[in-house]
Amino acid sequence: MPASTGKTSLEAIVSILDDAHDFKTLEQKCFALGMALAAQIFESVLTCLDEELARTRDRTLRNKGTGERTIQTVFGEVTIKRRRYREEMRVDGKLKKGAYRYLLDEALGLPPDDRVSPGLTEALVEGAVEEPFRQVVERRQEAGLPTPSHSTVHSLTRKLGEMVAREQEEQRRAVFEYGEELPGEKKKVDRLFVEADGTMVHLQREEQKLAEVKVGLSHEGWEKRSPGSNEYTLANPLVDSGVFPNAEAYWETKIAGLSRRYDFEHGTYVVLSSDGAPWTKGAGDYFDGIQIQMDRFHLHRRLRAVFGPEHASGLIRLLAQGDVKAFLDTMEASISDGKTHENRVKRRAVFNFCKQHEGELLDYRLRENKPPQGILLRGMGAIEPYVDKVIANRMKKRGMRWTLAGADAMARLRALNANGELHEYASRRIAWQVRTDAKIVARVKERVLDDPERWLRKAVPALYGPHADRPWVKAIRELLSTKEAMV
Repeated sequence: MPASTGKTSLEAIVSILDDAHDFKTLEQKCFALGMALAAQIFESVLTCLDEELARTRDRTLRNKGTGERTIQTVFGEVTIKRRRYREEMRVDGKLKKGAYRYLLDEALGLPPDDRVSPGLTEALVEGAVEEPFRQVVERRQEAGLPTPSHSTVHSLTRKLGEMVAREQEEQRRAVFEYGEELPGEKKKVDRLFVEADGTMVHLQREEQKLAEVKVGLSHEGWEKRSPGSNEYTLANPLVDSGVFPNAEAYWETKIAGLSRRYDFEHGTYVVLSSDGAPWTKGAGDYFDGIQIQMDRFHLHRRLRAVFGPEHASGLIRLLAQGDVKAFLDTMEASISDGKTHENRVKRRAVFNFCKQHEGELLDYRLRENKPPQGILLRGMGAIEPYVDKVIANRMKKRGMRWTLAGADAMARLRALNANGELHEYASRRIAWQVRTDAKIVARVKERVLDDPERWLRKAVPALYGPHADRPWVKAIRELLSTKEAMV
């Protein structure tokens, strides 16, 4: 029996063993009844609050009847019946009427148009960031959890992602248009490692068929996974991603975010690893003395694909030794060795690309005249797994297609999730702030606790009926009527 089907009845309670052929079914039936009971108690508590608000309201507010509002919560649909008011007062002999108001909605901080509670919204969005919208619905339905339609899940997810995008845009403008300094940790680090890459996602209902999701990774270097381990992990990694109109918008957004974490006035030395895409060059306009290095993963892959594994290994070895000139000369000399015209054209293209980025071919570690003391320097190239983990796994598989706005919203949420910040962000941004006066709350509690039996009869009438004398019914009634349970 789902929580949205109506009042919990004793007939439903005593029949939980009917057709319960396995323990899982028994669990599901009990869980559904528990949610239905929670919904009843919730509705009753809000009814008491509405009554107290009516009793203590300003007398210029005239009661204009009642209205119903249904909200989907973590324990199912809850229908709130509350009084509607309108301010009416005479001014210079004329009756002035104000707008209609629901005092209960105002006390609970209910947004006018929202129909899904913050708790349920958080659960749905966190699920949708990990797997497709329809799959989120199916999994929750299988578990017997309250679930709106997949279109509602999609809408809620996109709404939160667009909120992230707006806030990040506001931060970018504050820093680069208004010259403001954003509050934050302002940590001082000697070195910051930055990696940038992009991946294409398919679009729908747009003029273009593909859009690039830009992905960035910053970290403070490397540290051992544990004191005795031979494995290393990134120190304080931070991921960012989104669909941006141009390179300038991306780098300004990224740097505005980083400015909350780091003190760049300290003279931080920045190393950037990229695949040579034109938009990645924009970083040089924002970091003083930046060192740009060609990403080894992409470069090695291109060399092996065009020159073959054996010859590519020799080229890679020359580059690892820091002999960029020999690397380029050997590559150029081997262009004519291509077996087909097509292969020779590809070899020439790779050579031209490397020649164009000659200044970025040398490993950043070989540029260090005096390696810093106490700082571990390792090869860069962590961005590719992050592209797969953050974007590809959720946005590129199973024939997925996005609108530009939808892709941007999901990419930004995925970055928050990768940073372990999604839950905290959603909790802050989706909250409905209760604005109930403490005195009114105290009076509601006093009324209920003065006569808990009367309140329970009204809240959960199923506990007062033909089975009321049974031990388990008495136990439930006693549990619900204790002062500890009401506080």
